[in-house]
Amino acid sequence: MIIVKYKTEQEAQQIIDEKQAQGLTLVEVSNITEGNFLGFVENPKNPTSLEEKVTQLEQLVQEQNLTQMEVLATIYEQLLGGA
Repeated sequence: MIIVKYKTEQEAQQIIDEKQAQGLTLVEVSNITEGNFLGFVENPKNPTSLEEKVTQLEQLVQEQNLTQMEVLATIYEQLLGGA
């Protein structure tokens, strides 16, 4: 993740525009005591929609006869961008 500090909203918008032009996606805005920060990540090459992930998980459950706890753990990992 790339973190950039900013002072004004105008500066924030300029940074966002520049980073998006570089192919980055804004994923976090933090306004804390230490200052204001923007967090960016690289765009995934093959983004997967939530529907596609659900379909994949349904197929996995059917193929492997996973238990309920295994299904929940798999869903949790998928939503967090893990496995």
